[in-house]
Amino acid sequence: SAAASTIVTVVAPNTWVGVTSADWNDGTNWSCGLLPNATCNVTIPVVGTGLFYPAISTGATAMVNNITIASGASLTVTGNKIQIKGTISNGGIFDVTNGTLELNGTTGTQNIDGSLFKDSTVKNLILSNNVNVANILDDTLKILGTLSFGNASAGLNTGNNITLKSSQLATASVGILAATNTITGNVTVERYINTGTVGSEHHKTWQLLAIPTTGQTIKNSWMEGSVTTNGNPHPGYGTQITSNVAGAATQPTPGFDVLSAAPSMKTYNSATNGYDWVSRTDTAIYNQKGYLVFVRGDRSVTGASQSANQTILRNTGTLFTPANLPPSSTVTGTQFTSVGNPYASALDMRNLSYGSGINNTIIVWDPTLTSGTSYGYGAFQTLYLSGANYVNLLASTAYGPPGTSNNYIQSSQAFIIQGVGAGGTLTFKESDKAVAVNGPLVTAPNPVDPTMGQHSLRTTLNSVSANGTTMPLDGTLNQFDDSYTNAIDGMDARKAMNSSENLAIRTAGIMLVLERRHTLTAQDTIFL
Repeated sequence: SAAASTIVTVVAPNTWVGVTSADWNDGTNWSCGLLPNATCNVTIPVVGTGLFYPAISTGATAMVNNITIASGASLTVTGNKIQIKGTISNGGIFDVTNGTLELNGTTGTQNIDGSLFKDSTVKNLILSNNVNVANILDDTLKILGTLSFGNASAGLNTGNNITLKSSQLATASVGILAATNTITGNVTVERYINTGTVGSEHHKTWQLLAIPTTGQTIKNSWMEGSVTTNGNPHPGYGTQITSNVAGAATQPTPGFDVLSAAPSMKTYNSATNGYDWVSRTDTAIYNQKGYLVFVRGDRSVTGASQSANQTILRNTGTLFTPANLPPSSTVTGTQFTSVGNPYASALDMRNLSYGSGINNTIIVWDPTLTSGTSYGYGAFQTLYLSGANYVNLLASTAYGPPGTSNNYIQSSQAFIIQGVGAGGTLTFKESDKAVAVNGPLVTAPNPVDPTMGQHSLRTTLNSVSANGTTMPLDGTLNQFDDSYTNAIDGMDARKAMNSSENLAIRTAGIMLVLERRHTLTAQDTIFL
């Protein structure tokens, strides 16, 4: 008889070989010719010259139990998702900067840290299990997109080691939490401010901003913990804070940068219809009203004639969650109240519960309404409900032509509401969030029909330059329909005064920015 020998190659199951392409979802790229599933322990080894490393960009969601990436190997997730039930061991490159990672283990707690990922960054992180973020060599885990929960019983221990990033393109957010989801530990929330001198940037302006965390002082947050006057410990972050209190620049208390007749940080006072200045910097920065703060750029911009630059304001602390509810805001009838968005997420104004005692017209500060206004530092912008959407009254770079749909209050943005009759209380809930639309404070949105089929009169006060071009300074809107009354009610919106030019409708001695009246007759007069 005769016998012949042969060579048999034994390979580990669920090992990437990359012989065909970089496509994770092509079975020929795997050692056994089959795609791994949620029970598989996957290995990405170093492959030979001319072979490919895996990318998850098209096709189905990738699913694994444990995953190991060898030193010199890589895995890239782009526009797609990978689900990991177990552990991540990475000696190479795990790139999820433009993809989604879901941790969906069914037992115990899954542990991750920033060092596991390229640039310590994940675009979207979904938690469908209890997750702990470890602090490895102070390597903060940075989220570019959305931090969300895929399971109502999942919890997150941040290890005080998560940052929600903000840039000119986008701002990270926290998704809608179920009543039983928990977040333990501090989170750093960033807010990019588009100050500068080029492109879409705007010059030094006031900003109406909110604080979505509790725990830090003014000094440690927006002043970046500077221990010296005009100190700039972290270029690109923070801003100068000035005050008119005696000895303002004395360190550490009061701790401001400059003694100035024009304080740069203040809160709105409903009782006086004015502003209260911040008196010292070692007090808590959280204030449910938010702040009107003058932003020159980062902390390197110290001189009045110095050009603005881009900056990021950030604060670190405890987030508001179902287990740590944000406070309600009470508004007295006929008064204005400043309200800060309490969440590290955009709010959909259409979801807010105003009740009968709060006018559903919203006032925001528009930093791009600068031409012709006092020093060019911005002005109030009115957003009113027209049909199914909120639209803006004044044309601007930020909010578009008059009547453009603008339904969202951004993360770290404050706004002004006004009482009707006896007033009411505005209470926030998780379902108010609009997590898919987080972006810069100012964007150019898509225009819609401004009149929504109604008869209207729009009046605009413009500045006129020497060459004849015009820029809006302020404006009003009248709308007419048989369903409206000529009496002042919750369908009308009172005027919030700017520091420079103002235009208002005067009815029964009350200044209005939006008046809804009964259909016009020949005897009607509108007083401006």
